[in-house]
Amino acid sequence: MSVSEASAILLAGGRSSRMGTDKALLKLSTSPLPQTLLERTYECLQHAGLNDIHISRNCALEGFSTIADKVQQRGPLAGIEACLPYCKYQRVLVVPVDQPRLSVALLHQLLAAQGDCVMFENNPLPCVIPNTGETKALLHQWLSDPNEHCSVARFLKALSVQERACRTPQALMNTNTPQEWRAYEQSQ
Repeated sequence: MSVSEASAILLAGGRSSRMGTDKALLKLSTSPLPQTLLERTYECLQHAGLNDIHISRNCALEGFSTIADKVQQRGPLAGIEACLPYCKYQRVLVVPVDQPRLSVALLHQLLAAQGDCVMFENNPLPCVIPNTGETKALLHQWLSDPNEHCSVARFLKALSVQERACRTPQALMNTNTPQEWRAYEQSQ
C-alpha cells in the first residue's frame, strides 16, 4: 500500500502539564526558520507523502484546521476517536507532536510494515491503526467508561498490535518535560 493511501492524525491537544507550556508551540532553535514542534511535525508528514492529515487539538491554532475531542480529559485516545471519522483511508498513521526527531524515513518504515496495527518496539507512538468500525467501537466503549484506563499502549494491544524494530530508536525521543526539552536542544 502506498503512503498516499494512508491518513494521518497529529496529536497536539494535550494539556502539556509536565512541560508547563504548550508543547505544540515550542520553537525549535535548530530550524533555519523559526518553527514550532507542530509546524515541524506537520511538515514531516507532508514530506512523507501524506495528504490526508488531521490535527487533534482542543483549541484553535492560526493557520491550521483542528479537531477537538468529543470526550474531554481522556488523553490521546479521545483525539484519535475525534479524528478517525474524518480520515479517508483504511490505514491511519498516528503521530505525537512531541517527538522532534521524527523523520520521513522513520514514518516510511512504519507505514511499510505489514499489518493492520503496527508500532515500534516499546513505543506506542507513532503507530499505524486500522480505520474500521471495530476500532471506532472499541474507542467509544473505552472512552464511555470513566473507570477505563485509556492508554495508547493498552488500546494497541487490544487491536493485536504488531511490534517492529526501529532502525533509529533515538528518533522516538519524547519531550514531555523542560528537562527533556533542554536535553534535546543540547544534543542538536
